[in-house]
Amino acid sequence: MRIFPLSPKCEDALYDSDKRINIFQGAVRAGKTFTVCLRWIHFITREADPNGLFAIVGQSIGNVEKNLISLFTELVGPENIKYSRSKNELYIYGRKHLVVGCTDISSADKIQGLSLAGSLMDEVVLYNKPFVDMMLTRLSVDGAKTF
Repeated sequence: MRIFPLSPKCEDALYDSDKRINIFQGAVRAGKTFTVCLRWIHFITREADPNGLFAIVGQSIGNVEKNLISLFTELVGPENIKYSRSKNELYIYGRKHLVVGCTDISSADKIQGLSLAGSLMDEVVLYNKPFVDMMLTRLSVDGAKTF
């Protein structure tokens, strides 16, 4: 993996994303996904409830695999990642994540009733509003954040 210096905007996003809802925006190929993955690793290992459950969301499971899981594997090493596509579960440093595809309006059913310590929603502007609204209500663990 080639790693380039972070742009000033990415550095700001990395170090100043301490709100309950954190949105990374910018041009295509600006480093948003790389930066949010770095931030996510810090969040789950240093800030989040140690017993909390997390969700990683993409437009589809395939998008999560391509955009996020592959990058997490490069960042933390394959020995620190365990992924089961059949269970839609990802473990990063032993922290359990549900992998969710937001394909249509019924996707909100996949997270209904959960209590989450955090969520990482890749390209959230492509999701339907009922799903996003439901996700925000699921962030019920103290200190929960979404990126």
